[in-house]
Amino acid sequence: MVCTLRSTRATVPTDVWGWVDGDGEVAAVSAYWFAALPSAQELSRVSLDFGLRRADRLLRELIVPEMGRVWFVRQLSWPVAALALRDELRGVANVKASSIAHGLESIGCKLAWTHDADAERILGKRAFGRDGDVVWGFKELRDPKHYVRNTHRQAASRALQTDGGIGLATGARFDVLELSEIGQQLADAFLDQSVGKGGGRLRKQLIEWIRGGEIAVSRTLRHALSPLHPTVEERGIVHARVFGAATPACEKRSRARVAIGAAAEMREMTEVAARLREKGHGTQADEVLAAYAFGSMIDRARDLAAVLSLKVQETRAGLPRSAIGRDAEFKRTAAALQTAAKSFRSKAEVAKFSEPKSNAFVHALESADVVATASLVAKSTPEVFSIADDRVMRGPLFRLVENSESMQDLEAEAAREGDAAESIEPDRTNQTFRLANLHALVRDLEPKAVP
Repeated sequence: MVCTLRSTRATVPTDVWGWVDGDGEVAAVSAYWFAALPSAQELSRVSLDFGLRRADRLLRELIVPEMGRVWFVRQLSWPVAALALRDELRGVANVKASSIAHGLESIGCKLAWTHDADAERILGKRAFGRDGDVVWGFKELRDPKHYVRNTHRQAASRALQTDGGIGLATGARFDVLELSEIGQQLADAFLDQSVGKGGGRLRKQLIEWIRGGEIAVSRTLRHALSPLHPTVEERGIVHARVFGAATPACEKRSRARVAIGAAAEMREMTEVAARLREKGHGTQADEVLAAYAFGSMIDRARDLAAVLSLKVQETRAGLPRSAIGRDAEFKRTAAALQTAAKSFRSKAEVAKFSEPKSNAFVHALESADVVATASLVAKSTPEVFSIADDRVMRGPLFRLVENSESMQDLEAEAAREGDAAESIEPDRTNQTFRLANLHALVRDLEPKAVP
């Protein structure tokens, strides 16, 4: 039975809410506000970090430092161009840099979509399909209603900065960033492109468009704004900042670039580690293996959570913890999680990676039996599960959890069909710790190296 939360004022006091079954009968009432349980048929993806998000974040920064979630060149060109246009429009049209950035990538994606609806890197396909050829103004396209809420710019903001990024701008947050000299060079490389039959500059057309004018759509404009076609100059500037600077982070990225190569398929992380070790970069190889082991541990925890959610769903009164120890599926998934945790601990020790919450999670699993292991997973996911009276119960946001294999299938399906996921960065499963993003960036920077 799928239950929904709604007012039952016709049959109970006005300050009382209750569960109403499919026949309209009040199944239970409460004087307290509480969250509705989602439908058991819900198939939306669930991201579970088991309280280990900080360790995950640290490992991603360790493996590919200072790049955030960048995976193609125009992800950097659009926002620096937006900062430059903001400065040029001061006193004429005071528009936030973030609005300009979203407008630039929105029109860039929409123009690319009109030419090839299945092209990669395009966000906003659902909105574009709904709006058709009617919506082309800056005021509309900068609005999430006509594009998306989670933009490419948001994924790249950290990488722009001098502190913790590749030095294209300085400042605390995007709307107050000021371009560095190299950032201005990248903005100019993008904005000085020739567009239209008259050979005008992209900069001039965009300024007029932002001020409310119409934009003259042409093949050259589509190419100039596209997420797919950075100029040779843009590639050169970004390549120099990502791989050519004299910094430890840059040197690490350069070594990783050689190890992952530019083939169509990214190498497995274990192979990347082996190639790093062959080149004499043992410490970096150890870090990659520690990250890989951490990802495997998260996958095994998700597998156990998937079994737990199925068992909890089958009972209205909650799953007795005493029943967990007798269940073969729990025994199998708990053993796999403990094995993965031991592997992560040993790999982390070799790599000298230490983070308090992940250390505590692994330590709790070392001597845990099946019941304690399942209980740890439940306690680490309080939105989905709760424990009361020695039973595992539905949490406030309970849903069926997909296991690691199903998650990969859902990711592939979402990439084919969903708007938000169809162009999300290659590291969408968070199991390559940004190496997949770096691989995609290398292919965009070095097209001649791509087979």
